[in-house]
Amino acid sequence: MRKIIKNLIVILSFLVMANPVFAQKVEKLAVFPVDVPVQGTSITLYPNVLQLISSDIVNTLSKSSYLNVIDLSSSESLIESAGLKKKYNKLLYDYKTTYSINNDTSALIAKKMGANKILFVSGGFDIQSQLMDRGLLYKLDIPTGQPLIPHYRLNILLTLLDPESGIIIWEDTYSKNFKASNFPLPSQYFSENVVSTEKIKKFSYELAQKVNLKMENTFASSQYTEVNSNIVSTKDNITTEDIQPTDGPMTKDGHFYSTNYEYPLSKRMNNYKNWIKQKVLS
Repeated sequence: MRKIIKNLIVILSFLVMANPVFAQKVEKLAVFPVDVPVQGTSITLYPNVLQLISSDIVNTLSKSSYLNVIDLSSSESLIESAGLKKKYNKLLYDYKTTYSINNDTSALIAKKMGANKILFVSGGFDIQSQLMDRGLLYKLDIPTGQPLIPHYRLNILLTLLDPESGIIIWEDTYSKNFKASNFPLPSQYFSENVVSTEKIKKFSYELAQKVNLKMENTFASSQYTEVNSNIVSTKDNITTEDIQPTDGPMTKDGHFYSTNYEYPLSKRMNNYKNWIKQKVLS
């Protein structure tokens, strides 16, 4: 009889651990580099930089346990096979020119790809006019023959979208200045500028690490805590006001007493596991 009780406790333990409340949901993510040509924009310097950054993001996020990331090649194949190439290009074009996202199109594409999250990667080099920055010696009031240093600026905008609800979960902008002297031959191809390519790849890698950390923080809780975008808008103008967090006690004005709810949950789980071990081994 005692053995039967122990077996029942073990079975019950597995059932509890398999409960969706404790199981971590794995999100399926599609990454869309917004690299469509737009009239009036410059594409003369590394137009494939978005592909490079998107690839680094995909490779980094693919190592996580909370995301199932579709690689860029598979994304293109799925969109092509579903006959959605024109809709996809229009989606990217609208995003790049008006900072808006068509909910119906994004939901349709995501459904065909089996994805429930979309990350848009947009931006590029600003070379319309070189940015002029004063050198360190000049800033220290040390006489120098080169008080101004021309730069090119790389601007990147990331937007994470829930296509099912049309909610923009979060968005971030990143930028970095690169000395124009690192581009002896401004070109569309990385291989022609070794120095600048190395610096761009370093920036891309560091950006991917930041995105990985932000994704981890985003999907660590059961509710979205980021405010809706104030840059990129959705066609239905959906906000996050209707999303009410439920993980933990809240004040009267709707704020948490604390944001660290993983620790007490983990502590309760560990206590339960220890109790099971004691019952089984006793």
